[in-house]
Amino acid sequence: MSGNTAEPNYDIACTVCGQKPTVDIVALNGSIEHTALCGVCCFGEADCADPENW
Repeated sequence: MSGNTAEPNYDIACTVCGQKPTVDIVALNGSIEHTALCGVCCFGEADCADPENW
């Protein structure tokens, strides 16, 4: 995932737990992958509930 960034998406709720924001992966070429997972479900760490920790 080198060079990609994780950005919060406040429009889509997590498909696992229903929390927002979910994680969007933005590639260097500008393409966006909507994971539909919140930070906790995507990264597996409680601290990742805060997008600042992504």
